[in-house]
Order: sequence, then structure tokens, then C-alpha cells
Amino acid sequence: MIVKLTKWKDLAEFSEAFKRASGHLIPEEYFYFQNVWAVKEGDEITGGFAIVDYEMPRTLEEIPRPPVRINLCDKVLELTGYFCGNKKYIKDLKRRMATEVFKCKKDKFIYAYEISKTGLAEYYSIGYPVKLYEGVTKRGGEPQSIELLTKQGVLAIIAKTTLSGTKKGVPDET
Repeated sequence: MIVKLTKWKDLAEFSEAFKRASGHLIPEEYFYFQNVWAVKEGDEITGGFAIVDYEMPRTLEEIPRPPVRINLCDKVLELTGYFCGNKKYIKDLKRRMATEVFKCKKDKFIYAYEISKTGLAEYYSIGYPVKLYEGVTKRGGEPQSIELLTKQGVLAIIAKTTLSGTKKGVPDET
């Protein structure tokens, strides 16, 4: 079942579930008062996504020294925490994501991924992203690609990967 998460306890569980699925921790506080949806099977969260609206998105804050002043903060949302562990829910999750993206007043979305995950680059390329930064972020670790998609780009990715019957329906992280 796809449900909206509003309780802090559920947001903490979402943060932990995303960490188990991806190996990356997004602090639960980042999801407070945001648009967070999850696949719940009983009491377990097995998938979900978040559309985050902060004055300065976490992803932009992680760029060490932007080569140019990024004046996007009031114009973008961050799309983050996307994963789906049970593929029988992928179409419902994507349908919910498409609905939520479509309803957003802002029409640009920022996200990040490890550049070594070439499958993710291919997946996101469907929406014709604009690369804002590539390299090691303030957080350290693996070099990241920080990109921007329009609302139409996000919807194109959802439509193409849902209608094409991709083997997984979620980004291939290899």
C-alpha cells in the first residue's frame, strides 16, 4: 500500500529503510513537514520517495565551491529517497510520484547520485537533465553528479520507464 508519511516515527523508519536500500543516510529531520510517500507492507517500509521544499536544498548545499552563483533555491524542489524493494508496487509508486510531481507549483527538481552508478545516469538521461556539478561534495565519499530536471523531464522518465516495461522500473544502480 502507498501511504503519505506525516508522523516523525514513520519518517525515521523511512530514513532507515532508504539507508538499508541505498547505503546512504538522509537524516530523518530532512523529511519533517515534507511530501514523503512510502510503500508499506504491514509495518515495514519497502519503498518510497520524497519531494522536499527547503529554502536551500541539501543537494545544493553539498556543492563545495560552485563555479557560478546558483540562484535556484526559491525555484527548485529536491527529489530524493526514491527506492522500491518490492517490484509489485512499482507502478503504484510511480503513479503516486507522477501525481505529486504534477501538483507541484515549482517546476524544477534537483537530485544527486554517485557518478560510478552509470545505470542511474542512463535512467535520468531520459528527462534531459542539466548537470550542475560533478565531483566530490562537502560530504566527501564517492564523486556525485548533481543535476536539475524540469517537471516535464521527471514525468517523461516516469512515463517511459513505466510504459516501456523496464525489467525493474527503478534505476539500475550499476
